[in-house]
Amino acid sequence: MSNGQLTGLVELSIDWTLTETPYLGRGGTMPSSEQLFQLYREEFDGAYELGTMFVLTLHPHVTGHRAPMRHLDRLVAYMKSKPGVWFATGEQIARYVANPDHSK
Repeated sequence: MSNGQLTGLVELSIDWTLTETPYLGRGGTMPSSEQLFQLYREEFDGAYELGTMFVLTLHPHVTGHRAPMRHLDRLVAYMKSKPGVWFATGEQIARYVANPDHSK
């Protein structure tokens, strides 16, 4: 909304702690990608319990290496094992949020 008028814009904000950059990027403080994905799993579990969106933002030049990718595969498999989880593109989520009648 802008000046009391609907704009049609939907913001899907990210959380800096749900990117790998502060942990595995330059100057990162987490020595193990396994620990990072344990943190992501716990964050996902919290979002799942609350029924909220979980936006994980990853960068190929950081997570695209062998060890992080192995853990990412395990995380995705874990997430898929939960009933009702919806993997969607940003566009799909924006359309869902913008449409108050989700049956359309």
